[in-house]
Amino acid sequence: MTSITTIFVKSSDGISFYKVAFNNRDGVISIKCDCRAGQLNKLCRHKLAIIRGDGEILYDNSQYPEFITIKECIDASPFAQLILEHDSIEKELQKKQRELRKINEFIEIAIIKGV
Repeated sequence: MTSITTIFVKSSDGISFYKVAFNNRDGVISIKCDCRAGQLNKLCRHKLAIIRGDGEILYDNSQYPEFITIKECIDASPFAQLILEHDSIEKELQKKQRELRKINEFIEIAIIKGV
């Protein structure tokens, strides 16, 4: 059985919207977005928000029941584990980026004052 649901999500400007299509074909889930990144089959912030269950992304709040149904399907799929891994790595990356900025500052001071 195949079910396709389209959710309207906010664009960056908050005024316009994109369409995110959620396809569940016999338990195999795919997600498409019509934003620029989505058209290139990239992971966009819209797909990520849907996968994470962030209802704030909804452009039309009347779609909240469909959003909850999608979230339940995603939570029961491999996407749930993938998003956990994604978020864990992203957190590590942010920590390393902060460390790198500090090191860069030390190097900049050393360049000026000498070592």
